[in-house]
Amino acid sequence: MKFYVFLFLTSALLFSNIADAQKTYFVDGYHGGVYGHYPDDFTAFIIKHLEEKKDWKVNLEIEPETWDSVMLNYPQSYKAFKNLYTQQDPDNSRIEFVNPAYGQSYFFNISGESMIRHFEYGIKKMREHFPGVKFDTYSSEEPCFTSALPMILKSFGFKYAVLKNPNTCWGGYTRAFGNEILNWVAPDGTKMPTVPRYSSEGLVTFSTWQTDAWTNSAHFFNAARKQGIKNPVGMCLQDAGWRTGPWLHNRQGNTNYTTWSQYFSKIAGKPDMDWRLSQEDIQVSLVWGSQKLQQISQWVRIAEQRLVQAEKLCTLAQIYGSYQRPSAMIDEAWRNLLLAQHHDCWIVPLHWYDRAMKWLAKANQLSDQIIEASQKSLIRDNKNHITIINTTAKERSETALTKMPYKQASQIEALTDKNGKRIPFQLGTVDKNNQVEVLFKAKVAATGIATYNIVYNQVAPGPRKQKKEYIARSSILLETDLYQLLLNKNTGAIQSLVCKKNNKELIDASAQRAFNGIGGQFYDQGKRIASTDQKNEISIVEDGPVRKKVIISGKLGLHRFNQTITLAHGEPRIDFETIIHWSRNQGIGDAHAQHEGYNSKDRYKAFYVDTSKLSVAFPVNLRNAELFKDAPFDVTKSGLTHTFFNRWDDIKNNVVYRWIDLYDSVNNSGIAFFTDHTSSYSHGARYPLSLTLAYSGKGLWDANYRLKDSSSLRYSMLPHDGDWRQADLNAQALKIGEPLLTVLGSPQRKINGILDLSATGLELTACNLKSDTLTARFYNAAANKVAQRIQLNIASRSVSWVALNGVKESDAIIRSGHIVARIPPFGVRTLQIILK
Repeated sequence: MKFYVFLFLTSALLFSNIADAQKTYFVDGYHGGVYGHYPDDFTAFIIKHLEEKKDWKVNLEIEPETWDSVMLNYPQSYKAFKNLYTQQDPDNSRIEFVNPAYGQSYFFNISGESMIRHFEYGIKKMREHFPGVKFDTYSSEEPCFTSALPMILKSFGFKYAVLKNPNTCWGGYTRAFGNEILNWVAPDGTKMPTVPRYSSEGLVTFSTWQTDAWTNSAHFFNAARKQGIKNPVGMCLQDAGWRTGPWLHNRQGNTNYTTWSQYFSKIAGKPDMDWRLSQEDIQVSLVWGSQKLQQISQWVRIAEQRLVQAEKLCTLAQIYGSYQRPSAMIDEAWRNLLLAQHHDCWIVPLHWYDRAMKWLAKANQLSDQIIEASQKSLIRDNKNHITIINTTAKERSETALTKMPYKQASQIEALTDKNGKRIPFQLGTVDKNNQVEVLFKAKVAATGIATYNIVYNQVAPGPRKQKKEYIARSSILLETDLYQLLLNKNTGAIQSLVCKKNNKELIDASAQRAFNGIGGQFYDQGKRIASTDQKNEISIVEDGPVRKKVIISGKLGLHRFNQTITLAHGEPRIDFETIIHWSRNQGIGDAHAQHEGYNSKDRYKAFYVDTSKLSVAFPVNLRNAELFKDAPFDVTKSGLTHTFFNRWDDIKNNVVYRWIDLYDSVNNSGIAFFTDHTSSYSHGARYPLSLTLAYSGKGLWDANYRLKDSSSLRYSMLPHDGDWRQADLNAQALKIGEPLLTVLGSPQRKINGILDLSATGLELTACNLKSDTLTARFYNAAANKVAQRIQLNIASRSVSWVALNGVKESDAIIRSGHIVARIPPFGVRTLQIILK
């Protein structure tokens, strides 16, 4: 796919002589792998050129599984390369592995725990083939960066990092900043010596995928010297399959090949400044809203949340049940998920969609099997009880639901808690399999369970009547103990949302776009079409003591849509779902070069114009709003005045990972929005916060992204007091990602839980038990600066803090039965507990 880029490399710029006699340096090597691109016996090609050109050095970013394939299919080349690597002079090595991540992920688009597993599984695989392999420097051909990366790298033993990706900027690049070496400072304060994209390292004028550092050009090096850089270094990690061999051929001038680690340790100076890199300094963009990318992103989110939850439940079942850890199943589930997080699944989803969805289906299948087996180990069948399992490490009080046959559910007279107290419950809508949701408010201990009793009556059920109430008034009111929500009876748009606690209106009624309204530019028709253009049908399908649900159905031009709004009593979060049923493909987005005139070198890209894509809008009543957004192990305060751009050289980071928060510091209140997948958002003066829903048109490499069947987006809003820390938005995101698990039955034995973080701002990101060793990982998600007290509910012989590479850091301090955790804001630490 990327190979055709090589056809453009005919310019003499590639081999420009260096005018100055001062030494310069160049990092050469290869990127790719068995899934991306690694032609037959390409290993022999690398060996050949290493033998012919003795001063050539290669930095390799090759998918770890590639070496399984090479060993099987080309054993002679495998053995020869392995000998070259293991027998090289350690003081003057010629081969360095620079990115062992299992699936070469972008990282900014996936969970922090997934990022850790990429390195954990990738390093393990690499050491199967190269037992003594060292990983000193992280470098990538693509913009595979996220702000928290130094913290992860350092814990795995890396010493250095590189923020350049000069020859593959299709997906973006980092902000030009700094000199020869700086300290990349992670959100938790971790510092790592890093080569940045120099302040003088510009974007080239003749393409939309390169910076000046990609060739041995006098222009690049002279600009760096003028900036004051004494040892400038260029870089090109060639795609595996390019047949140039050493990138500079014999026209090196005064440039020396180097490995990255040698450059850091022997050539470059010391860091001369600290850079607390913001997520917005990673200037990246993909074809957000395209249907296949959207679906990959949604299923990746489901799979990574489901798998972490499966591991936690498995640990609970090992401790309190008879379940044996299925290590091979867990490893295979992670393998499939990590491969689906490969950057090529995201930047060329049309080519990778089928394999990505197969990987994700396998990961989810294995997770579901583990969850089902773990539940059976903990819970015995009993139709008179419902057991709720909480896999998070915080006590939860929220709406729970379980499904059962309507005949059985309709005979429920009451639900009672462990003290025999009756609690409100409600039957939801009946599905096509005649199953119905039983809804009730549950309170469950951290990493524990709660059991509720079912009292049945003896009256035979009558036929189930679906509630579908149409209201003829001028507006439709949905009301809970927390909110009054008013819908326009014609359009279904939310025209008022009042928070009862302070009688505050949350919606800007003067805005041009309707709250929860859908709209976008249909360029073939030359006009903008919105969900509020036509009269829509509104039905209240649930109106009970626990939950209220309304469905708006209508037409978006030719296409049917449904929007569901759900409110629950006592729940501050309001949930939404929008589904568009496409009657046929139609162009949606910016009209530039959609039918003719597409040129990959054209800096204007239609798929960058998110304001023209189909989006759902939220004009809120906040006059002094600042925008905050989360990222893997980070939260960023946006410095953007707006998110609008249409050119490759003007990319703004408008990526939404899990949530965005609009916060009014004057009134100390805000409204957060949660999404079901990594995508993009739009926001600016007189343009309300909008989440991207759909795009149909030209993308990278002249690919035509089309719409078929349906597109959907689940999202939520949470009005709150205080800022994102005080509202504990990361904990809210975790509740969405790890829903309470319900089982019809009662526990086999008493379950006291494992860990309790309820009194802390910490999040349990992973929990695994292997033999007698429990490993638990914590993220300071609320960015608290004080020491945290972790309650441990199981007996232990020893407790210690360990790095991600398994090296012991210190014994844990235990006071009054609690583990004292001093984790900096946004920090991640791993606890190793040896059980009695």
